[in-house]
Amino acid sequence: MEAIFTKDQRGQVRFRTHFKVHLVGEKCELEATVTNLSLSGLQLECSRQVVSTLAPNKQRTDQQTPINIHAHFQVPTSRESRADIDFRCLIIYTRRQAQDRYIIGAQFSQFEHRSEEALLDYFTHFGEPI
Repeated sequence: MEAIFTKDQRGQVRFRTHFKVHLVGEKCELEATVTNLSLSGLQLECSRQVVSTLAPNKQRTDQQTPINIHAHFQVPTSRESRADIDFRCLIIYTRRQAQDRYIIGAQFSQFEHRSEEALLDYFTHFGEPI
């Protein structure tokens, strides 16, 4: 298997996924779909409502202030059928794909409850590299 962690975060192997993620922002809780992920971050697909709720001031003047959210999803691992993956991440970009379909790119900032180990196990045993 090819190395899944590199110093260059954008060079890391991405894995195709399609599962729900629970997102918690400053004053909201929302759902989206994880469409791919790596050890450094993930890509989400969601509606315009999700983007505007998570990033209400998308056109804000201070573009250097990242939006920090908490997220949770589950993956199979070699030890359990549904391992919890809990983490904090920073929204790096949003991109419109269609009228009500958006892509959010987010970078992991902090894993909780040893979730990074479970995610690595998922990649190793079940991951589908893109």
